[in-house]
Amino acid sequence: MLTIQRNLADFLASRAADSIVSDVRIGLGYTGVALASGHAGVAWTPKSESHSCTHFASAGSLAGRPASVLLEMLSPEEGRTALAECSVAIITGTSLINGTSDKVLADLGQPRAAVLLGPSSPLCAEVFQCTKITHIAGARVRNVDAVLRVVSEGGGTMLMKPHLDFVNLPISQTA
Repeated sequence: MLTIQRNLADFLASRAADSIVSDVRIGLGYTGVALASGHAGVAWTPKSESHSCTHFASAGSLAGRPASVLLEMLSPEEGRTALAECSVAIITGTSLINGTSDKVLADLGQPRAAVLLGPSSPLCAEVFQCTKITHIAGARVRNVDAVLRVVSEGGGTMLMKPHLDFVNLPISQTA
């Protein structure tokens, strides 16, 4: 398991021991999990490796490919150079799920701000204290039933947006 993913799992392990999952929805774009406490969260759903029927009938030639395939279409050296020289970095929370976060952070220079962004970004500031992440811009689920319905019906961020509260957390860089 990658470093940040391991740190997140370790941080949440004791908190998860007393939490009961009341509902799980694995949609085409997001997975939603509700707890008996009334709390819920969402995260990007990685595409399966199944070679069965197509999930997006109107998709173009890129649908269904892992994000890593699309990343390979960039000039990797130019991307590393841009990360090393940028003054502000916005990194998708999906990087935690697809396993690219450690590499992105390793390539990152010394920006004045590095933001982990999106509904997949865990709002656990403590996990990121010893990283280059300076802020987490994530989402809290306000209306659990509505978010789970959108996830179940294949919806994404824009459809969940009315049912989420967006949160910006600064990360203290002192351990």
